[in-house]
Amino acid sequence: MSAYSTNIYGVTPVEVTRVAQSDVKLSGNPVQTLYIPADSSVTVLVDSLSVRHVTVIVEKRSKCNIELMVPSGGSTTLHCKTVCGGQDSHIQVRCVGLLRDKQFFNLELEQCHVGSNSSSDMDVRIALQDNSSANVKGRIIVEKTGHQSTASFKNYLLTLGSKVGVVSQPELEIENNDVQCKHSAAVTSLDKEKLFFMSSRGILLDKATKILVDAFLTGGRCD
Repeated sequence: MSAYSTNIYGVTPVEVTRVAQSDVKLSGNPVQTLYIPADSSVTVLVDSLSVRHVTVIVEKRSKCNIELMVPSGGSTTLHCKTVCGGQDSHIQVRCVGLLRDKQFFNLELEQCHVGSNSSSDMDVRIALQDNSSANVKGRIIVEKTGHQSTASFKNYLLTLGSKVGVVSQPELEIENNDVQCKHSAAVTSLDKEKLFFMSSRGILLDKATKILVDAFLTGGRCD
């Protein structure tokens, strides 16, 4: 990795870390920017307990997988901006986890497409215990140069109690008609019939709940 100061695709001049062909964990510095050069494949793990604002810029024919860690306690705000800057670039972002009692998580996601034929996929799955809350905002931006791009934003929240606060805010800013953009959001709870069926088979309630929550977090259905 190497660091330098620059202005790329309208991103405010900051110290940028250049990363190629490696796995990276971001922690410590609350504001970080990564630049993925052409023909690279990078996986990024973001520690939301210390990082507050992360920007990832991906050049042509490069792929970047980003894992946003759900905080383990307290109140946290995380802003993640991704830029598909080059042609045929791809970015995938996942934020999966459990919010416990009295936690608050404010998550702001932004998918920006500058390069043509670029693609991005953001998948948020958060389970919330009683007295926890989540505010998830997802914005898809496609600039005039981003023709034939595809973007997807999915936000699924699972409530595990009656005293849970959830807000979901999807937004679209499209400046090119030759694109495919979609977003989906759902707030759901555990299926009582499934819990009853599992308990009738001798599975304790706590274990049955954990099985369904784990299934939800890994991409399955629990409702």
